[in-house]
Amino acid sequence: MIRRKHIYRGLILVLHCIRFAPATAQQLVSGYITDTSHQVLAGATVTLWRLPDSGLVTRIACKKNEFTLRIPGPGHFLLSVSFVGYATVSRAFSATGSPPHLDLGRFMLVKTGKRLRDVVVEGAGPPVKMKNDTLVYNAGAYPVPPNATVEDLLKKLPGISVDPQGNITFQGRPVRKIFIDGRDFFLNDPRLASQNLTADMVQSVEAFDASSYQSRLTGIKDIDPDKALNLVIKEKKKRSLTGKVYAGMGGQGGQAGYSAGGNDFLMLGDDRMQFAVLNANNINGLYNGTDHSGQGGGFVMVGKSVISLNGALPSGAGKSRTITGSANFGIKLSPKWDLVVNYSGNQSHQSTNHRSDSQTFLGDSTLLQNDSGNSTTYYSNQLLSAKTTWTPGKSDEIVIRPEIAFSKGGANQLDSATTTAQKTVLSYLLNKTLTQNGDTSHETSLKTNITWGHRFAKDRRILAASFDQSFSRTAARDGLQTQTKAFDSTGSPALDQLVNQVSDPVKTTQLYQGNIDYTEPVGHRNSINIGYNGSLSNSHADKNSFDWDPLSGKYDLADTLTSSHFSYSTIVHHLEGGYNKTGGRFRYQVGMGMDFTKLKNLNRSNDSALIQHFYNWSPRLFLGYTLSREKSVSFEYKAKNTNPSIDQLQPVPDLSNPQLIHIGNPALKQQFDQNGSIAFSSLGDKSFTTLLLRVAGNYSANHIAPSNITLSSGIQEIQYVNINGIWGLNTNLSYGLPIGHTKHGNLKFSTTLNYNKDKSFTNGVEDTRRSFSGSQTLGLSYNIGQKAYTDANAGIGYTASSYSIQQAGTTLLTQTYDLSERYQLPLGLTLSAKYHLQVTGKQDGLPGSTVGNLDATIFRTLLKDRRGELQLSCYNLFDNKTSVSAVSGPNSISTQTAGRIGRLVLLSFVYRFNKVFGQAGPEKT
Repeated sequence: MIRRKHIYRGLILVLHCIRFAPATAQQLVSGYITDTSHQVLAGATVTLWRLPDSGLVTRIACKKNEFTLRIPGPGHFLLSVSFVGYATVSRAFSATGSPPHLDLGRFMLVKTGKRLRDVVVEGAGPPVKMKNDTLVYNAGAYPVPPNATVEDLLKKLPGISVDPQGNITFQGRPVRKIFIDGRDFFLNDPRLASQNLTADMVQSVEAFDASSYQSRLTGIKDIDPDKALNLVIKEKKKRSLTGKVYAGMGGQGGQAGYSAGGNDFLMLGDDRMQFAVLNANNINGLYNGTDHSGQGGGFVMVGKSVISLNGALPSGAGKSRTITGSANFGIKLSPKWDLVVNYSGNQSHQSTNHRSDSQTFLGDSTLLQNDSGNSTTYYSNQLLSAKTTWTPGKSDEIVIRPEIAFSKGGANQLDSATTTAQKTVLSYLLNKTLTQNGDTSHETSLKTNITWGHRFAKDRRILAASFDQSFSRTAARDGLQTQTKAFDSTGSPALDQLVNQVSDPVKTTQLYQGNIDYTEPVGHRNSINIGYNGSLSNSHADKNSFDWDPLSGKYDLADTLTSSHFSYSTIVHHLEGGYNKTGGRFRYQVGMGMDFTKLKNLNRSNDSALIQHFYNWSPRLFLGYTLSREKSVSFEYKAKNTNPSIDQLQPVPDLSNPQLIHIGNPALKQQFDQNGSIAFSSLGDKSFTTLLLRVAGNYSANHIAPSNITLSSGIQEIQYVNINGIWGLNTNLSYGLPIGHTKHGNLKFSTTLNYNKDKSFTNGVEDTRRSFSGSQTLGLSYNIGQKAYTDANAGIGYTASSYSIQQAGTTLLTQTYDLSERYQLPLGLTLSAKYHLQVTGKQDGLPGSTVGNLDATIFRTLLKDRRGELQLSCYNLFDNKTSVSAVSGPNSISTQTAGRIGRLVLLSFVYRFNKVFGQAGPEKT
């Protein structure tokens, strides 16, 4: 009985203790971690100690910049945050049970002055890793030759491609931004980084969605983000100065050729960055200090008739001389104030001979058009932009980004064109034109963006607001002289028209836009967001045209047909809300937006106005699931509206191309696009393979499409209209695998498949085009130590189109082959060569072509540490002076041929410099 009595008392005491146990057993403590430049320190270690005995409670490694720990009970504690290369930050606190969630705020880590010796570990490791929605490419797993650029490295990475102009895409989507160690240093053109920084500086390349400031604060994905890359710099290069200077002279076709310039990149950790590049050449940018590094693209600015009729000229077209320069500067003015300033300027002069052959399908007949001519263009541009980030306290951040640009240009062009009508039993000359255009233009633009973000005391409760303003004005002086002669089926003259006029078009555009977003956390990883965006834009297009008066000998006859005074304004109100889960293996975002749009078109020439109101829903959905450490899958759906441009609205004929006259349509409505995509990533942790797959689809309502009317003279008039039933599917698959466990190189496969259904109108009849296109590329990168490098790429593309109006179809087969060899010879000599072959197949009645090109360079290293190189290069050894491309349009196909620079021999010298500040020699393990 006594023992049982004691047992009962003990149980009552235990129950009493449980009943009155303090609630602090469930208390949570959280915070977030950044460095002095507000960059995320992923992988920082958070340790919780119990005071006063300093007993270890728990230790975790943060995957992001936020952490949450559970307090085991009441008492006094010390929480410390540490990261390699930074001073440890500690904070003491007491846990009493109230509030249940204790927010310790921001832990700002400061870099230490002491630096450890670099440790070089031999062995590349996995070529690609997955970090949430970011792919991390290990640069060491993709060997490149000495002095290779970042662009050379990017070409080897699965899922990333670089075109001849240097434009970068990731899984078929454009890359608009390249960051340096997470810092927005190159504010405008990402090619400045990819084409001038060296690959040996890069530790890894991170590919992800380019997010807005609000998205970075909240973790909520933007509706329609571009892709971005982040170059993680090697630790030993974070305090260094690298660059080169070069000069080359040679000859081409009896004319002297030259290229000279240089670049430098200074990096002093996060405190200071400096970059500058300057180049002057008259060889289409073929040489910039690297053996056959240029693509021969140069600057392409062509006259209006070529753009209107045939699209852009082929890559490498024409002969150009250019001067380009850029200077970027970034500095930490204080722990709270960061400043980045960018300047770029260029001048270009280009001459081009071109020819175009095209077919237009009209149902009962086909028009065969031939256009040939030459153009001389010049262009100059000055751009100054800045970005300043101010953090007045741990809870607020203000970002201001102004930009100002000035540009001017002009063109003189002479074109001769003929059109032949081809019917079932009859073929005859329909018209011929001779056109001479001359135009000059000046443009000024101003932009300002101001963004403010505030973190509340409650974790992940965020308020963000932004304001955008932009202004642009373009003033031009256009001269047009054209002679058009048309004939009937018997060859008799049907039209003889002369146009000789000048015009002074002026366009101005103003935009004001405000945005506010609020995010409220719901639970540990969930949040609700609501936002409003309002915008007001006003555009004015004024054009005064005057015809030549032979009596006065002046352009003083007002042309009312091509003169206009047109205004276009847009008011948009966008409301949006959503529910989001941004952490864990399963992530999702569900949101819905509502757009209220008012379009007002005012034709001030006849005092007529058209006002339209639109109400559209814009849903968004994102689902992401991490299957394992190496596999993930995601689904994304979004919808958005696109307003017509002022050129598509202005009801004035553009006569600059007498074969193809454009007339605006002020009754155009908004275009509403819906897009969905599924993405899958699989990384072989042991096999080192990389598989990236993306399948996307789109549907467009009120799609803005061309309506083509062909007059009896063969001249075509195009006016844009709205049409439904436009949709498409596309697939992008990339697969990469190593050779010799990445020691000797990599293989890269890329496959794209596209199916599109689009519509247009031809002579009032709806024409449906169904097109299928596919391409397969294979890339091989193989190296033997640092003595021999081989890069081989082969690509085949196929396009098939059918037109309902013609009851016929066209096909086009293209092939490209590239082989690059680099071999190190005795006596410090290196030989490199690059061969390119392009085969463009026959496209219906248009002929095909085969173009081959070979570049070769031999160079010898000189001076201390092999910093100097004496190079002898020969570009375009086969002296091929043409460049070819082929395209297909809504109711037409065309092939463009343009002249290009011929064989060029160049003798050059390069001096490279590389200085590391405050670094001990590497320790090899």
